Amino acid sequence: MCRAGVLPQYQGHGLQKKLIGVRIQKARKLNWEWLITDTTNNPASANSLIAMGFRMYEPSVPWAWKHSCYWRLNVAGKKTPPKKGVKSGGSLKECQKKYNSD
Repeated sequence: MCRAGVLPQYQGHGLQKKLIGVRIQKARKLNWEWLITDTTNNPASANSLIAMGFRMYEPSVPWAWKHSCYWRLNVAGKKTPPKKGVKSGGSLKECQKKYNSD
């Protein structure tokens, strides 16, 4: 469940959203509460995540590049409050600012 990508010649057909959807279904079958991922310099992937219900957030301990954007989706459907130190929300515009930062 780590990474997914679509080769350029196959982009534009909703394949990444389908791959994300399969992961969401698998996570629910495993009774997971959250799916979490990151994007770096990839607005197309960020848009796919947003379309599938993911929202940008800031983890208390970032693990990727400093200009990466982090995304999460509550697959359990619970109204779990975010953990202390975790900020939720954000938009693709905010993420793109991060992509363009030093």
